[in-house]
Amino acid sequence: MTLPWRPPGHCIRWARGVCCETGWILETQPMNRITLDSDKQVMRVGAGATWREIIPVLHARGYAPKVMQSNHDFTIGGSLSVNCHGWHTNSPPTASTVQSLRLLTADSTVVTGSRTAQPVRE
Repeated sequence: MTLPWRPPGHCIRWARGVCCETGWILETQPMNRITLDSDKQVMRVGAGATWREIIPVLHARGYAPKVMQSNHDFTIGGSLSVNCHGWHTNSPPTASTVQSLRLLTADSTVVTGSRTAQPVRE
């Protein structure tokens, strides 16, 4: 089964016509949980969290995004999926700030991967 991803702000009619005629469209915006561990200086975010939701959480603790997409309406999942670079000069793409990812596969397995460890099925 095809499971296309629909970027927020794009209408269902457009997504169904372009992505698939039948099947499912995964809407990530409800996956917008945000937690910030100030001691470790690590933020955990869901794929559907937007930069607009993340920035106030960072600012409340005296932080700012190191690298981000130029518009704050995009989701983190969307930014990472295209490896955006934003408008920061002399900065690497957004993906460079990610320590690890947890992914749900088509067979309902959760896989965690990082820069330092091979992907592991949970």
